[in-house]
Amino acid sequence: MSSWNSGKVVYLGIFTGIAIALHILEGSFSPLLPVPGAKVGLANIVTLFVFFIVGPRDALLVLLLRILVGNLLGGTFLNVGFFLSVSGGLSSFLALCVLSKRMHSVAVLSVISAVVHNLVQLLVAFSYIESRAIFLYLPLLVFSGVTFGFFCGYAGAFLISVWRQRFAGN
Repeated sequence: MSSWNSGKVVYLGIFTGIAIALHILEGSFSPLLPVPGAKVGLANIVTLFVFFIVGPRDALLVLLLRILVGNLLGGTFLNVGFFLSVSGGLSSFLALCVLSKRMHSVAVLSVISAVVHNLVQLLVAFSYIESRAIFLYLPLLVFSGVTFGFFCGYAGAFLISVWRQRFAGN
């Protein structure tokens, strides 16, 4: 089990705050995207960063706190959007945990996690609306998952690289 000291709590608090801010900010411009329900996933950059710099357990904590607080502040707590967030977030995190043992490309891992996120959300949405027509979104959601997953993965890899170069000796 990882040790909890005041410095770590501060860092995780900062990372969680950034993730929540990105989550809320993104909610304001996601209606501008051409795919209904699609999001860039900017907060996932923070999750990737914490996953590879601090560790998976702490990344899961940041992810869950971001989903909980982001949905509370966004007014979507315990509605369909909340359950879509939880299911997508947990499934993509699980994919990241399993695949990170075999591959080390942050961008590729991010793409796979984003696509898994979208696929699971599509299945959860199907369970709510019970219409196969929702699967017409599948190609668009896969495309957006690959596109935005690569963007977030590349940004995450860049930040991880900068952090490691800056603090490698510390």
